Amino acid sequence: MKKNMKFPILVFDRGIDLIVLDYKFLMGDVRLINQAFRNVEVVDSLGNLYKIKNVIKDSGINLIESIKKVGLMVRLKPILEEDVTQINLIELQNKIVNYVSANPKKLKHLDDIQNLKETIYSTKNYEELIRIFN
Repeated sequence: MKKNMKFPILVFDRGIDLIVLDYKFLMGDVRLINQAFRNVEVVDSLGNLYKIKNVIKDSGINLIESIKKVGLMVRLKPILEEDVTQINLIELQNKIVNYVSANPKKLKHLDDIQNLKETIYSTKNYEELIRIFN
């Protein structure tokens, strides 16, 4: 069953980075398609978990988004490793806290790490959790 991602989304980039995207659709710079969204996990605002193996270009250059984002932005179509599943909010909170604990220097600009963990655990829904990092 095909599901459309509900933005904002949270991208776990191979455990190296945590990225929030708040677009109307999945997009990226056409020059970076071979590097973007490879072997990543994406959680959308409804708690849907997408394990993306790769992406392919799904449309021509979007002029308005290219101007806004300063790049040659195109709509992307994800190639999934498996069907879309649901991730429990508590499981996602734990996953993010584990990331925060392993990468405190990357996130110290947001808040004291302990306060950040408490904020993560106090969220009531996926969108609220994702927007902490936006």
